[in-house]
Amino acid sequence: MKIEKINDSTVSVDGVYYSTKPFTECASCALLDYCITIPSLCKTISSLTGISTTNKSFEKIDMETKETKEPKEVRISIPKGYEIDTNNSTFNCIKFKKISKWRNNKLAKISGYYIDILDSDIVEITGAFNDKNNFNIFATKKLAKSAVAMARISQIMANDKRFGGVVTDKEWKECTIKYTIIRSGSDITSNNITGCVNIYIYDFLAFHTPEQRDLFLEENEDLVKDYLMID
Repeated sequence: MKIEKINDSTVSVDGVYYSTKPFTECASCALLDYCITIPSLCKTISSLTGISTTNKSFEKIDMETKETKEPKEVRISIPKGYEIDTNNSTFNCIKFKKISKWRNNKLAKISGYYIDILDSDIVEITGAFNDKNNFNIFATKKLAKSAVAMARISQIMANDKRFGGVVTDKEWKECTIKYTIIRSGSDITSNNITGCVNIYIYDFLAFHTPEQRDLFLEENEDLVKDYLMID
């Protein structure tokens, strides 16, 4: 009898391949062509191959494939930016295609609202193409109104000297207090961004003094509500 080790769990006995199984799964079998349970033979296999046979028997493996009936798993590493092309892939050949981003689909149709260049009114539009001619279309009317309010606020803050001017990028990097207007839930709230502790927090509605902030809110509450999208 010729016994040969194939791997840590498989042996060949006279050209027939067997794989280890828990003994309880083959405990009732008595045929050598299905599984080997004869203690002396198991001991021989263990001594010749180094494979542990404690509480185990050997189940016959398909002679043609030399594999067990257990399913095999193959993991595929998908390149970044790609996905599996399910329409053109087969079990033997997996093909990849670049991930299709909606933002790049110029034939997609969009609907929403845009700001009229003549009078800044909010205009509804439907069935527009998703291309650069229509990148100024907002998904909702509230978002479009917020954009108009942001533009108006930026001009007021830049040109009305009573409000101290826009807080610059340089000032945002400094350890000084900024006095801001923010949205908390559905309410307008005043907030202080304190020195270096919150140096990296940015708010559009930011002022140099609390007096500038409070005066701005008093005179422009309607624009602040539109910008913060508060009904």
